[in-house]
Amino acid sequence: MAQERLMQLAQDLQRLGAEEFYYNQQQEEGSRLHDFLENQRQVLITADKLEKELVEEIRFNPTQLMGIDYPLDDELNSIVYLLAGLEDIKRSAVHSVEDLPAKMQVFKRLLEAHLMQEVLAAS
Repeated sequence: MAQERLMQLAQDLQRLGAEEFYYNQQQEEGSRLHDFLENQRQVLITADKLEKELVEEIRFNPTQLMGIDYPLDDELNSIVYLLAGLEDIKRSAVHSVEDLPAKMQVFKRLLEAHLMQEVLAAS
């Protein structure tokens, strides 16, 4: 269930990032400032939700963290990269919206690789 939640949040984040990029372009033309600001807020909220899910994964899945399923350092490195990617997305949402679509794609690929690693370890 956690994997589905993470993927759903990542898809929501990617969609919101694309919308924020679009609204940013509209804002430069002098319209839709309210939409842009609301969408920016939603990107930040969704990134926070993803961050909480990843932290919960560490907190409530000690089997993986003990290195029983696969090496501990791989799991921790994967989560650290994901958390760093989320921080980068949050900064871009506020300071450099034009970078959001590319950063969202990178984050989604990292998350997919992380989840695939978990699936392979469980089988």
